[in-house]
Amino acid sequence: FKDYNAARREAFEEAGAEGRMGREPLCIFHYRKRTKSSELKPIDVTVYGLKVKNLKLNWPEKSERNRGWFSSEVAASLVDEEQLQKLIANFMK
Repeated sequence: FKDYNAARREAFEEAGAEGRMGREPLCIFHYRKRTKSSELKPIDVTVYGLKVKNLKLNWPEKSERNRGWFSSEVAASLVDEEQLQKLIANFMK
């Protein structure tokens, strides 16, 4: 199963977003995720671009998520991971 297909599935499950998924990663970043038991676990994240064509009104994680559209500058300010902040801030430039 290709990573970009997993990213496409995650975009739908987490945001109800459908569209054309890039097949090449935009970046890979690393961070430490806090688990339910408060343990910090190292995580590698591969980021793909999705050109959104459709947003579903209902999606699997709707009750767990808030969906919104922001400028790249505002979106970058809303994430904690420095590598992801830089990617988002420069995405449309």
